[in-house]
Amino acid sequence: MREKKILIVSFSYIQSDPRVRRQIDFFKNEYSITVLGFGELCLEKINMLSVQNRSGKIVYLMQLLKAFCY
Repeated sequence: MREKKILIVSFSYIQSDPRVRRQIDFFKNEYSITVLGFGELCLEKINMLSVQNRSGKIVYLMQLLKAFCY
């Protein structure tokens, strides 16, 4: 059986957004989690794709999402 995966996308700085941490806590036991957003996240077994450039962030994130999904 294939491993279940989930991508959490945050348009805010991850360190200062408790919603992202709650989502990770909710899904961490059943999914392989990748987080895409601004800043850094140091959690065991969590893949982090950090976006450092805030200018044009929505276009840049959409390009990353397309690359991740296909």
